[in-house]
Amino acid sequence: MAMRKFYSEMKGLKVKEAPDHVKPMLSTNYLKNGFQRWLENYHAKYIETNSIDPPYHVCFGGMAFS
Repeated sequence: MAMRKFYSEMKGLKVKEAPDHVKPMLSTNYLKNGFQRWLENYHAKYIETNSIDPPYHVCFGGMAFS
């Protein structure tokens, strides 16, 4: 979903305008805020609802990386 939004935004730009559009998205502050939003959404969706999914995410994620 995020890639589709990014692609549609980039599709309307000229080549010279692209670096000015992408550069703020690659800053450390933007990435930190995005990660913080993801953590808050994950906490609201899985942790506060006492879902069984977080242990599954840890187990299957560990298998994928091993």
